Amino acid sequence: MNQSYMNIQKTIAIILFLVFTISLSVVAQKINIPAARSGYAMAYDAGRGVVVLFGGQDQANNRLDDTWEWSNGVWKQIAVKGPSARMNAPMAYDAEKKRVVVFGGRSEAGTENDLWAYDGKSWSKINTSVSPDSRQLAIMAFDKLGSQLVLFGGMDSNKNAIGDTWILKNDQWKELKDPGPSPRSSACMAYNDGVGAVFIYGGYVNGKGVNEFWELKDGNWHDMGNQGGPGRIHASISYDQKKDRMLLFGGFDDQGRTNELWQYDNGQWTQIPTGSGLTPDTRAEHRSVFIPGKGLFVFGGVIGPDPNTRNRGNDTWLFDGTTWAKI
Repeated sequence: MNQSYMNIQKTIAIILFLVFTISLSVVAQKINIPAARSGYAMAYDAGRGVVVLFGGQDQANNRLDDTWEWSNGVWKQIAVKGPSARMNAPMAYDAEKKRVVVFGGRSEAGTENDLWAYDGKSWSKINTSVSPDSRQLAIMAFDKLGSQLVLFGGMDSNKNAIGDTWILKNDQWKELKDPGPSPRSSACMAYNDGVGAVFIYGGYVNGKGVNEFWELKDGNWHDMGNQGGPGRIHASISYDQKKDRMLLFGGFDDQGRTNELWQYDNGQWTQIPTGSGLTPDTRAEHRSVFIPGKGLFVFGGVIGPDPNTRNRGNDTWLFDGTTWAKI
């Protein structure tokens, strides 16, 4: 056997080993993803450039207390101890203190009103002198102009809708007394950089989903009307910084779960056609965030149009402004 032949065999062996190693790595990355769930908390940590996910409820209806991060196409579970297992807790990124914040939700003990922060290294409980009442299905966003977090609504321990607004600044809560949206749960909220205001869309009001659109700016609520938008419960909303528009995805309409994508641009809601390409399944009780340079990021939720079934997913999707891609 000559030396040339042996070198060829060695090269082939090395190539096969590399292919096998890369394949194992890809499989490992696919396996290392959050379990299927709904009602989780999620936000984009702009300071570190990662998506942070916490908790939720799995397919067996167990509440979860795990923490995950996503960046560059890969999910990674973070081995940290934080809030108790819970679902339906809002999360937002605090750009002032460079951390994500979680409030309340529903644990095994019932509805909560504790406040937690995660800075990428550890969770810490924030103690405040006053606090909103315990609740789940509330919504929260960071008001950049005011350098403060805004919390609205939700559902109390008796399953009554709540309609109060709270501001978190310098780790202290203060209730905003300006009259705003009627009591509701399961709405969605996002901050719009273009106009410098927090917006609320939809929610569950008096037994049905609504298409109300509200703006909070300079401490005052303004009813924007529906402006052509659809009624929604358990949908998600995000601000598209690139195209200066709000993106509304999924949730419940009057028929069941949907996978429609809507935009609010130039004072009007319009549906975005997704063409014949790959699109996410219909879903609700999910979250979405907008990642600069990538697009709208969506994970999991309760999948399928039938409102009488509750099949949870753990699929991850990106909408780049034109097309959807499963990642």
